[in-house]
Parts: sequence; structure tokens; C-alpha cells
Amino acid sequence: MGDRWALSIDPQTQANSWIKKMTKGLKTLDINDKKLLQKLAQYVSKGQQVLIQDVLETLDPSLDNLLNKSFIKIGSETLVKIGDNEVTYNPKF
Repeated sequence: MGDRWALSIDPQTQANSWIKKMTKGLKTLDINDKKLLQKLAQYVSKGQQVLIQDVLETLDPSLDNLLNKSFIKIGSETLVKIGDNEVTYNPKF
């Protein structure tokens, strides 16, 4: 496993289509979705794979802790801060 998340620059959406076909149970989020952080928090805690689409050159700083894998260990539980909330991190994410 790498230290970083995958990033694909895909102006023709060919990689996007291929990823969707190859990954069962993939949750797709749009960067402009008003409920992005809420949905992402749910998927992180459930361990579901996520594809965030239409990302521009800069990202919302609320995603920094997740993207940088800045996890918090409390006992046997691993948490990550997404926006203002600490969410249980499922390693299957």
C-alpha cells in the first residue's frame, strides 16, 4: 500500500469510467456536493471506497487530515478529523 491516495487527471473521463466498472460498491462523490463532508464521513467509517469527481487545483482544507492520513489513536480506535468532526477510520477505506 502506498503512502498517498490515488489521483487521476482525466479530462476525457476514460479512467473514471474504467474505475467505476472495475470497482464494485464504489461510492462516487462530486466535489461540489453540499453534503460532501457528511457523506465522506459515513463512507470512511463504513470502509467504503470513494471516488471524488470534478476536483479542481485546490481542495477544501477540511479534507487535509484525511488526505494526509493524519490519524488520531484513542485506545484501539483510529479516528480522523473531517471538517469539524472526528470520525472512526475504517482501514478498509
